[in-house]
Amino acid sequence: MVLAIGSAAAAAAPKASPGREISGAVWVWAHLQDLRTVCPGRADESWRFERLNRAALSKFHFSAADYLAQLKAQPNWDEEQTRQVRAIVKGAGGCDTAAMQEWIAQARRVVDVAAQAVGDEMPHWPAPALSTPIRIEIDRLEAVDEFDPGTLRASIHNPGPDSVGIALSGRELNAGLCASVTSPDMPVTVATDVPGRLLVIQAGETRNVALMLDRECLAASPGQFWGVIILVRNEVVEYRSITLFDIPRVEPHRAN
Repeated sequence: MVLAIGSAAAAAAPKASPGREISGAVWVWAHLQDLRTVCPGRADESWRFERLNRAALSKFHFSAADYLAQLKAQPNWDEEQTRQVRAIVKGAGGCDTAAMQEWIAQARRVVDVAAQAVGDEMPHWPAPALSTPIRIEIDRLEAVDEFDPGTLRASIHNPGPDSVGIALSGRELNAGLCASVTSPDMPVTVATDVPGRLLVIQAGETRNVALMLDRECLAASPGQFWGVIILVRNEVVEYRSITLFDIPRVEPHRAN
């Protein structure tokens, strides 16, 4: 199910000065949070909004909370919001369907990645692909020969006090021009943001993982990698964007 909100109402919304990244995430979060009015028992997602608001204040001195208050002050906000949320649930076929779970996962991804992206810059190797809450470092793009698309060699470290379950989202996952990446070491979802199997990394543990580019992809140098990682901590699902450019390509078997 494609993530969507009421376009007509969105067009009438006040414009946020930091741009569409934050204002769009606020809109998505409002619908995610208000699912509880139609589907009782849904999780309280207010902590995601608080993280987005802190990031926006820190980077742009812009209050996402004030922007949300402007939205709620519009005439007929409550009625229109309820109508849109009911339409989302109806379009998904109900509160407990796979399509509804996908919508929720995509909405969480939008909000989480927006909060992260507000203060982030695109990292270039040898910077880590992700620094918090887990550390992901991609060491190299290892290839057999000049025609081999290669395998990304990465390490994942959990510096926190609790175990973390992780998986790569297979939706919009790319290694340069290669859109098909698999791994023998960690789960990669099939075009979804909903977590299934997870690689569990204990507190203080480091795991080495291989990310294999499809053999039909073209070889490239240097390597690039971007996508979204799914994290589950204490049964709470979070999303983080991972990006790295200028990954060195090495062919160890041809070194001599």
